[in-house]
Amino acid sequence: MAEKIQIVDENDEPIGGSTRQEAWANGSYYRLVQIVLRDEDGNFLLQKRSSLKALFPNCWTNAASGHVDEGETYEISAPRELAEEIGVEVPLEFVGKFLVQKRMDDKIINQFNGVFEGKVAHDTKFTIQPLEVSEVRWFTPEELKEKIATSPSEFTPAMVQAVNEFYQ
Repeated sequence: MAEKIQIVDENDEPIGGSTRQEAWANGSYYRLVQIVLRDEDGNFLLQKRSSLKALFPNCWTNAASGHVDEGETYEISAPRELAEEIGVEVPLEFVGKFLVQKRMDDKIINQFNGVFEGKVAHDTKFTIQPLEVSEVRWFTPEELKEKIATSPSEFTPAMVQAVNEFYQ
């Protein structure tokens, strides 16, 4: 049985659950978390999404991200996704929230993104989930801004929006 994600109204209030495919087909609003990890020098840890991902395969995104499951809050989902995807448990602080709305082929995307930030040492060892993540890599703030400016298609739109909204 497919996992159910948290469906919300246009004000981000929970109203039920559905599969991702149902949410995309119906244009339902749903929740996602974006976890930004930075090291002691302010560098950003990014993950490259697996080639198996339905949306944005092989694109760079934040250290972890994922759908909020039905019945979960952003605050419950963020550390779960971080542990599942790259094997890290650190305190996370809520940074802010934004809405992504777009059409991609037959998918209608209406996602609220809750952004959280944590700090980890640069030499932290990560345990990546290969079905989700193909690699992780540190980017300096300058390098990240330069790559987003010159090669935006190498990044997920939500990750770019998070950087533009909260890290300029």
